[in-house]
Amino acid sequence: MCCTGSATDERSNASYTDVFDPTSEHNDDDAARPRPLRKSATFGSSRILECEVRYPGGVYVQHIVTWRKLGVEAPIFILFDGYPPRMDSSFYGRIRAVGQASIELSDIRMSDEGWYECSVLFLDGSDDISVNGTWIHLTVNGNYRSTLFVQ
Repeated sequence: MCCTGSATDERSNASYTDVFDPTSEHNDDDAARPRPLRKSATFGSSRILECEVRYPGGVYVQHIVTWRKLGVEAPIFILFDGYPPRMDSSFYGRIRAVGQASIELSDIRMSDEGWYECSVLFLDGSDDISVNGTWIHLTVNGNYRSTLFVQ
């Protein structure tokens, strides 16, 4: 098991309050859902977090891409065609869209470590949440410096 906390999945109004584990085994109904990914990055570096978009029938449809970080109440990044992205203030100037739905996180901090979820909502109502979106765990490796003050 991985993560504790409280969050609500707005798409289904389901709540996972005690323990949520994106790496848990999926049942047969989730066979098409992408498996969670694990990424690592060095403190201060950049890393792309990928998100796959599968258009219904293979034809482009307007959509909204939402990135959430487990433990952060509001989405950290929202992208809608033709509009500037909305981002959480703690990521301002450090996050940008890459491709259709992926993001690049730069100047990585130790606090960036954790689970990220990308979800794609198609505006024509044809969403299939079982095939769009991604869970990624980001591990941040860094140089820990201890400063000793001598009086």
